[in-house]
Amino acid sequence: NTPVNGKWKQNGVTIAGGHGQGNATNELNEPYGLFVDDDQRVVIAD
Repeated sequence: NTPVNGKWKQNGVTIAGGHGQGNATNELNEPYGLFVDDDQRVVIAD
């Protein structure tokens, strides 16, 4: 569970997206879900 007032470092790294919509492996088309597991792995439903 993520706390409502959770804080993160401000020097994050973009791992996907950031250059507009697309179908390449480093782009997001229509993301609709995000999950971060206990090992801090990020899964994006697109």
